[in-house]
Amino acid sequence: MQFFTATVSLLATAGVALASPLEVRTNTCFDGRAPICLGATNPSIGTVNKAQAITTIQQACAKQPTCVPGTTYNPVTGKMPGYTATLIMGNQCGGVTSWSQEACLALFLDNVDAKCGGSSSDTLFHTGYLRSVCDNTFVSFNLGG
Repeated sequence: MQFFTATVSLLATAGVALASPLEVRTNTCFDGRAPICLGATNPSIGTVNKAQAITTIQQACAKQPTCVPGTTYNPVTGKMPGYTATLIMGNQCGGVTSWSQEACLALFLDNVDAKCGGSSSDTLFHTGYLRSVCDNTFVSFNLGG
């Protein structure tokens, strides 16, 4: 009986240990698809001032204050001279389980800037666009404005 109890305890502990890393990153909606990065074809348009880009993205995100799965939303945009941030929300909220302005900004930072070569310490935002695998949510920081 002690062996059985010890084995069950060990398996339960291992299960928790194995499950923990999955909780760190729950949004896999954009996995498996690479963004189109403008800098790959034309370095002169591939980056913009990150502070200005974030303000522009926040303008778009402010127009998408909530997201309820299964709901259809109109595209939203934010603009700065020469560039436009565009969000077209899919029916699964781009994989975001708890929608907020911070979550909206993170979609752009994680799926456009970071995947196109940016880092959190970078002063430049890397331009591009990407459509999610799970629900066709579209995030873009691209030419236009």
